[in-house]
Amino acid sequence: MVSAAQKAAIRDSWAGIDLQAAGNAFYHQLKANAPDAYAVFNLGGDAGKIAAQGLKVMTFIDGVVKGLDDMGGVKASIDNLGQRHTGYGAKKAHFGPAGPCLLAALAEVCGGKFTPAAKDGWTALYGLISDGICSHLQ
Repeated sequence: MVSAAQKAAIRDSWAGIDLQAAGNAFYHQLKANAPDAYAVFNLGGDAGKIAAQGLKVMTFIDGVVKGLDDMGGVKASIDNLGQRHTGYGAKKAHFGPAGPCLLAALAEVCGGKFTPAAKDGWTALYGLISDGICSHLQ
């Protein structure tokens, strides 16, 4: 569950975020620190593919952040994404290492707005997203 205080911290840190920069930072972190998870995306070193996939992921996250007041809708979006992930070769084991990569990318692009409260909120939100997607995976 994501508390009201966590939602506020998430929104504050996300305000004005450059989705493309966040996506690029996430995949840089994933490639360096979670290569097995990175390999699922078949991006290799193709900067164009990395940019496109990064923007896709951050656009999804942007929708989640904008929908934080409708957690039923957020959970439905996550459920839909989880169903799609079954065909991508994703495994539950990929999501543990991906969480710290997302947090590191957010810390990089949010700068001073990535406070301890924001990190706490993002950790809770990533847990919700990860659990929802993993409920469809082996």
